[in-house]
Parts: sequence; structure tokens; C-alpha cells
Amino acid sequence: MTQLSENQFEQAFTELLQDEFLEEVGKDRYLVRSKELCNKYRNFVVELQSRLVGWVTGWREQENVESELNHFFLEDKLLYDFSEKQWNKLKWRYW
Repeated sequence: MTQLSENQFEQAFTELLQDEFLEEVGKDRYLVRSKELCNKYRNFVVELQSRLVGWVTGWREQENVESELNHFFLEDKLLYDFSEKQWNKLKWRYW
């Protein structure tokens, strides 16, 4: 999600610890000490969720996937078709 290499991530993580934006509170557990950083992350997640919901809603309308509930399952041909379309999009974007 971050598109950082492992080395870049480690460097950024180390800097966050050194600058005391993060505090280690246990094994593999950290506390975010910056309200600003917390709010930026929260806004990022909310925006990402909103874009994902919009994308899924558009895809469901395009593919005529109906559901009375607020969720649905991809299986059989629907899952195969969905996977194939996503794979083809990735091939064009990255190759």
C-alpha cells in the first residue's frame, strides 16, 4: 500500500521512532504520539474506504450484481470473470 521498498520502509519507521512520533509499548506494539499523524492516517483510511466502496458499487452496477443485503460473494463464473478483468488491468498498467 505504501509503495516503499523494504529499506525505505525501515528508514521511515526508524525516523518515526527517533523523532518520537511512535513509541514502542510492547513486542511489535507501538503508540502513535502525534495527533496530527493520527488524524492524517485516519483521513487516509476513510478516503481509501470511500474510494473502494465507490469502485465496488460501480462494478456491481456494471456487472448487474444484485444483492438485497449490503454484501455479496464472488464465486464460480462471477469470481473467475472478476479476477480475469483485474488481472488484465494489472497487465496493462505494469507491463
